[in-house]
Amino acid sequence: MTRVWAAVLFLGLVASGCATATFTLTEKDDRLAGHYILAHEDGWPISHRRTAIRPEEYQTYINDKILAGIDGRACGLWQQRQPLRILLFVHGGLNGYATDFDRMRQLMLGTEDSGTPLFSRTQYYPIFVNWNSALGDSILDDLVFIRFGTRQPWWAGLPTASFVLAGRLSESVFNTPTAWWANTRNFEEMSPGPPEWTESLIMLPVRGFMTPILRAFGTSAWQIMKRRADLLVASRLDDNPARAPEGAARTLVNQLAARLGTGPSGGPEWNIATGNCGVRRGPVEITVVGHSMGALVLNRLLAAHPAFRVKHVVYLAPASSIEEIEGFVGPYLKSHDDAKFWLFTLSRRDEARERDPSGLLPRGTLLVWIDSFFEPVTTLGAMRMGRYKGYLEYYRRRTPDPPVTVYRMPDEGKNVPRAHGEFDDPPFLTRILCSVDTPAFRDPAFCDDQRFPVPTAIRGERLLE
Repeated sequence: MTRVWAAVLFLGLVASGCATATFTLTEKDDRLAGHYILAHEDGWPISHRRTAIRPEEYQTYINDKILAGIDGRACGLWQQRQPLRILLFVHGGLNGYATDFDRMRQLMLGTEDSGTPLFSRTQYYPIFVNWNSALGDSILDDLVFIRFGTRQPWWAGLPTASFVLAGRLSESVFNTPTAWWANTRNFEEMSPGPPEWTESLIMLPVRGFMTPILRAFGTSAWQIMKRRADLLVASRLDDNPARAPEGAARTLVNQLAARLGTGPSGGPEWNIATGNCGVRRGPVEITVVGHSMGALVLNRLLAAHPAFRVKHVVYLAPASSIEEIEGFVGPYLKSHDDAKFWLFTLSRRDEARERDPSGLLPRGTLLVWIDSFFEPVTTLGAMRMGRYKGYLEYYRRRTPDPPVTVYRMPDEGKNVPRAHGEFDDPPFLTRILCSVDTPAFRDPAFCDDQRFPVPTAIRGERLLE
């Protein structure tokens, strides 16, 4: 009975703390049009009202809003003898649509307290890939809607929901010893002092109950989130209300890649198809940024689109395993000599000591939870590349492949990310982009005191520590 109440408490925390799938737009949000796509949980494109968008409508939106916006930006930059710069951003897990729009507003429109928004300081044309990765919604899919790889109506899944729930509770019972052992190992990573020992001893009974519950329900939620990331870039979708033949993000990148060509110097160039610009083609630099689970999406997009020539691949605490990134991104980088790979991680201590808002769940970032509870780590390469612990242990005696420039955040400091979800906060994303691509800022001198110090490891070299 205690285990049941612990599960109820966990699901209550999920329901109260997860990002919602519903949201409203204001007149100010019209300025975001042409800078984002929205995808259903099953991968097909939707409107902000969550209605299905048919292929011809989606194509019209991409052409008339996104590509036309890029063409207009390209014309202005080329007249200034600057390359067109496109930034494709894919967010991570534990984000619903409302959170997606809040992020876009902060980065593109700013707030009363934030001053000049980030993308107003740069020459980037940003495009956001928005998908629903909310925790509570993912658990609900597991309990009720997803059966044998497909989405079922509620009345078909509900009769078996109680059995799925009972199965998750049984898992939590039998997984208790290994879940506790994972917590102990993570506690050692914290290099705990007296405050950490005191807090952990006080919370030990509660976290003792909640840890196996997290493992049982978190594992299923993680699998659902991975399903959604896969469908977002799938080459073929099952029957769906939008009649979409492929994932919404895959269609977007197909259209972007179709506009790319090779310039006289061998570099990529953008071909304008709309507007009255006197120049029809010119240089382009593309940066892709993936935070946490966003890396899973970008891994598959890069592997599927070799013609999509990217200059900067920027991963912020990626939730992909090292082996996956080597398998997907490695071949892409080897065939694109001018592409650079960047990795930003928290310190090992911050990875281990992060707390959820309630303080009731085991400490550690989402990546710690994945490696400790949600996916079995059978080899060092199966650890998350976004965990500095995993990166350090795997590459301690070998040269990184693909070559990567790594920035590990320090243990202390107020002007650096200290939590997994902070990497895409405007102040920190500004510092990251300044470190990666200073020329993209309208005033490069702005980055003089924004760039991070010397990286922890530089392209293809052994670790510097």
